[in-house]
Amino acid sequence: MIKLKEIIQQLNDKAYNEIEEKLIKTKADNFIFLLRSYRNGNVDENEIAKKLNWTPNSQYVLKSRLYSRIQDELISDENSGNKNIYIQLAQINNICYNSPRVLAIAFLLKLEKDLLAYDMNGELLIVYSALKKLHYNTDKYFHYSQLRNKHAAFWLSLEKTNDILSDFNLLLEQYDFSRSPDLIKKMEFLKKEIDNHYALNQSRHINIIKKIIAIQLYLFCNIEPSDGNDTGDVIKDALQLISELPDSSVQKNWHYPMNYLAFEYYLKTGQINKAKDFYNKTNDALHTLLLFSNISLTAKFLTAKIEYHVLQQTSSSITTTEVDGILINDSSMYTVVHLGIYNAMAHYYSGEFKKAISTLNLLLNDFSFKDNFHIQMQIKLTLTFLYLKIKDVSAAESLVDGISKKIKTEKLSHYSHVLDLIKFFNTLFKTNDTASNSEKRKELLILYLAKNIGDYKMLDYLNNELKKTYLKN
Repeated sequence: MIKLKEIIQQLNDKAYNEIEEKLIKTKADNFIFLLRSYRNGNVDENEIAKKLNWTPNSQYVLKSRLYSRIQDELISDENSGNKNIYIQLAQINNICYNSPRVLAIAFLLKLEKDLLAYDMNGELLIVYSALKKLHYNTDKYFHYSQLRNKHAAFWLSLEKTNDILSDFNLLLEQYDFSRSPDLIKKMEFLKKEIDNHYALNQSRHINIIKKIIAIQLYLFCNIEPSDGNDTGDVIKDALQLISELPDSSVQKNWHYPMNYLAFEYYLKTGQINKAKDFYNKTNDALHTLLLFSNISLTAKFLTAKIEYHVLQQTSSSITTTEVDGILINDSSMYTVVHLGIYNAMAHYYSGEFKKAISTLNLLLNDFSFKDNFHIQMQIKLTLTFLYLKIKDVSAAESLVDGISKKIKTEKLSHYSHVLDLIKFFNTLFKTNDTASNSEKRKELLILYLAKNIGDYKMLDYLNNELKKTYLKN
């Protein structure tokens, strides 16, 4: 035990009195006797042992627990009751050079314990650097130097895994727009990199990143977790890990993008009641949600929001005012496109068809979709639907003709369901709406919806509207 007697004797009166008062309130008589004996210095170890009737083991336990309580009080006292770890870190220099050495070391060791519990390796470097300096002329100098080097390596590993997560999300955005199989291979490679980092440094931080990547591969790429775990359980584990972090942890606010992923999961698996809870949590954070795009595909919440409201038959809640003033990274094409689609659909549900058309055409004009045929098709097919609402058949025909030609010319057989949707639209271009034409229209839409599954699924935000509009009878 670190010089417990010396620590107690070095306590200032305020700290000592507060510790004693708390022990009296909890009626911790043995602690009180030991504290007072060491403070006054008028009782030797043999008398204390006789009085407390302790064995070597109970002696260690009692001293250890009293030492822990003193550490807690030291931190509480230095921060006026504020338990914020970063405030404690800011106090290190002051404590090291304005406190008795034994108290400074006790403070640092308690802070070390808290930081280790939360895998805060960058902050541990500050603590070990201070402990190293305080032990520069002792045999513990090398020990703390090694700990500092070890956690420097851990910190670099954490920085690298954060970079990998950002790279993964960029690839995932590209994949969501293009559906290129090559991008799947790159994302799976990054997942293996994270797995390797976790094998070397099994920190909570890397574990959360590992889970976020596994969840997104399932949600957006239909790839089941490689360890055989249920994705719902992985989501619960990730949320639990985040909830256990201190408020001062930079990862604490990751519950926002994680709540979105939970919403997406329950929506995808048809668990609407569970989806509702996470929808509310995610929507409440919408003002800043899209700034977490390096953590998860948060911009996709905007189109999932449309799908959710249509399922709930609350499409009147889809308004442009809901997303007015939200904070975004306006250099992100992925975010801007999803925001544009959301606003177009909001205009549609407000009956402002021309505004909806203008919003989508602006996206086509502002961005090159040369390598993003999947999202380009979705925008153009949505425009086709809107042009039909204002009976601009020529504009609608021009859009679907271009899509059909590209699919057939490049032999994109995985988009056969899109050709069925185009055939469905073609039946709407005809002026003579006979009974047979109406029946054929329904058959084509049903065929499209049945085939619209898997990696090349289209128009999640519009499919229910197509059903409601054209299959209502």
